[in-house]
Amino acid sequence: MPEKITADTEEGYTLTQQRLILCAQFLAEVDLDGMIARMNTAETVTPILNPTLYMRGGDQMRLLGDVAVAGRTFQKAWATLCKEYPALEDQRRKMDPLRGCDPNEFDKS
Repeated sequence: MPEKITADTEEGYTLTQQRLILCAQFLAEVDLDGMIARMNTAETVTPILNPTLYMRGGDQMRLLGDVAVAGRTFQKAWATLCKEYPALEDQRRKMDPLRGCDPNEFDKS
């Protein structure tokens, strides 16, 4: 596991901020409401239709569902933040999720 980035220095704070914006970029186009709804349906139907599958993967599905709900909370918080500070959305668009961001393009304000 990579070393944890701490936000107790200027560099660490900036890296943490950049990673949060990257997370927003990854999640921006994901239909988590649809995913959560589908998982809820599977949680209801799978134990009846395929109890063996449910016994093997039910716990993992519930944990993934928790992650999806957390991701949806993140999406909502990001949307609210971008309404208040539109420049954040512009910064997100400048960042490439596969290579990170160019620190020279990142506004630290």
